[in-house]
Amino acid sequence: MAITLPVGSLLFIDINADYSATTLYNPGDKIYYNGTLWKRKTGALTTIGQTPAAGSTFWEASTDIWTKLSEHNRQPVSLSTNRIERSERMANGTMRKIFIADKVAIQVSWNMLPSTDTMTVDGGYGAEQIRTFYKGKGVGAFKLKISYNGVSARDEIISVMITDCNFTLNKRNVKEKIADAAQEFWDVSLTLDQV
Repeated sequence: MAITLPVGSLLFIDINADYSATTLYNPGDKIYYNGTLWKRKTGALTTIGQTPAAGSTFWEASTDIWTKLSEHNRQPVSLSTNRIERSERMANGTMRKIFIADKVAIQVSWNMLPSTDTMTVDGGYGAEQIRTFYKGKGVGAFKLKISYNGVSARDEIISVMITDCNFTLNKRNVKEKIADAAQEFWDVSLTLDQV
C-alpha cells in the first residue's frame, strides 16, 4: 500500500546569513546585504571586505532558496492575527478607531521528530537542525514562507522572530539494528511572531 503525502511542506525558512565585512566568503556562498540576496561568483577570489553591489566582480544578485521544516509528525499549525489598533469613544458617543497593522502569530509543534533531515519522512529540517537554526540565525528576525497548498500564488512571505522555543528529548539511542547509528526523537514547539 502506497502512502501519498500532501502537496508539500507548509513552513519554509530562509537560512542565509547577513553580510559581514570580516567574513571570508567562498564561491557559491549566499548572504543578505541591504535587503538583497547576493551570491558569491564562481571563480572570484576569496578575499575579505568586498561589499556586494550591482556590477561587482565578486557578487551577483540571487534568488531566495527556502529550507523546509519537516511535516514529520507535525501537529496542526495555529495562525492567529494580532490586530494593532486603538479605539476610543468620543464625547458625542461615537466610536473612533485607528488601525495600525495586522501581525501574524504562528504556533507549530512536532511529536517524535527525528534529529536530522536524513531521518524525516520528507527530508525537511529535523529537531537538531531547527535547534541549531534557533541558536544561530533564530536570535533575530528571519524570513518565513507559508505555503498553504504548494501553489506559489498563495504563498505568504513574512519576517518573523522566534518568541518561544521548547525542545524535549523524547527517546534516545534508538536503533533498528545494533550496527546502526543511534537516533534521537524530540518533541519540538515554536512560537513565531511577525516583525
